[in-house]
Amino acid sequence: VQNRAPGIMDVVWRTPLEGPARVDYGPTPALGSTASAQAHPAYHYASLTNLSAGTTYHYRVTVSRPGGEVSSPTYRFRTLPEAGPV
Repeated sequence: VQNRAPGIMDVVWRTPLEGPARVDYGPTPALGSTASAQAHPAYHYASLTNLSAGTTYHYRVTVSRPGGEVSSPTYRFRTLPEAGPV
């Protein structure tokens, strides 16, 4: 997980699983929002946008396979606070 810019968090994960993937996320463990992931040969990547500053978010990654979906546990990250005067 990496803060790329205010309101944007990038989630990158390595997996041997191929297939469509997504990140479910939200400010509570109930999640509520979804971002589609881009697949590359060795990893998946998704950008979470329109995030509020200084907020804890919960997220889970899921990869779809022919036999069903495989999901990670739910993790957390906190966005950077709003920038103050310089």
